Amino acid sequence: MDDSVESPKAYFLRRLLERGLRFEPRAFNSPLSQVHCVALNYRTEDELPVMYDKDLLGLLYAGDLDRVKTRLFSSGEHSHRVVNAQNANGETVLMKVCRRALTSKAPGHRHIVDVVSLLLNAGANPSVCCDSGKNVLHDIFWTAKPPPPQTLKVMEALVELLSDAAGKIGIIDLMLSQDKHGYTPLDYVIPLQQPNWRRLFDRVINWCADDGVEDEDQDRSVVDQGDGGVVFGEENEAEERKDEPPLAEQHVQQEVVPLEELATGDTRRGPDDGDSPPQPPPPPQQSTGSPSSRL
Repeated sequence: MDDSVESPKAYFLRRLLERGLRFEPRAFNSPLSQVHCVALNYRTEDELPVMYDKDLLGLLYAGDLDRVKTRLFSSGEHSHRVVNAQNANGETVLMKVCRRALTSKAPGHRHIVDVVSLLLNAGANPSVCCDSGKNVLHDIFWTAKPPPPQTLKVMEALVELLSDAAGKIGIIDLMLSQDKHGYTPLDYVIPLQQPNWRRLFDRVINWCADDGVEDEDQDRSVVDQGDGGVVFGEENEAEERKDEPPLAEQHVQQEVVPLEELATGDTRRGPDDGDSPPQPPPPPQQSTGSPSSRL
């Protein structure tokens, strides 16, 4: 296989198959995927989440780590909802902090990576997407473009943290989850700007394959194909997702957009912090511009 013409997605799928793992990309919110949409128009009224505000984002972006720990871990049962705070279209604080960790605007890459670790340790769910189907890996692979040169090391560190949090099935689901345009996070990789992409992919694949991919909490069957490969979830429906935790008193100032306004209001952006979510990737070999909205 000529690696010079093989796309990152084709490489990832081929390497999985070589290790005896057969996966295919899936549409976001597929019942066979662990990735699900948390936008308000995908929820019922009694599942309303905590909505992030400028104060919470400011603390996560630039606050002292001790203050961040206090904010995330001192709210009891409510802390689970704080670390999964989002805006109306399902863009979570985890997505926003991961993007911030990969930009020169961040007040020190190491600090922001530590915040990502704190969010995940406190219960932030990486296996969610916004109403355009984009998950946290779409954001990471879109944003991780040098300079500065340490951006690529940060990209690898973030994927490692997310792998630990999502589990072996979960990280592959995230890698291969398609947004509403049919693009997976792998389609956002630009090899010339991200020359470490093969090393990153191989690390994920080897980790998933070396000790098997069965996680204690994975809810999809493993169907032996008799040819050294396995197919996940092709013959069994996924179990129904558990309900969100009960709505608790919210300690975060809310910026709730009524459900009826979703059809007319622009809810793709959160507080105006200069952060720009990814647009659909351009055709191959075409340069990218700065994204203006989460489409």
